[in-house]
Amino acid sequence: MAALAGLDLVAHGGTPGVIVEALLALTVTAFFVAVWLRERSARRGPSDELRDEDERE
Repeated sequence: MAALAGLDLVAHGGTPGVIVEALLALTVTAFFVAVWLRERSARRGPSDELRDEDERE
């Protein structure tokens, strides 16, 4: 249990616990958004990019 002593603050809540949990949630959310954006752009082929350029003109 000594290895988990650092988690005492998070486990018992309070303001520091809320801050840590919010940062963890934001980090996980940012990771999933980054993966989603990468996969979304990977699905677009070269023909899609050319079509987008034609629409802009």
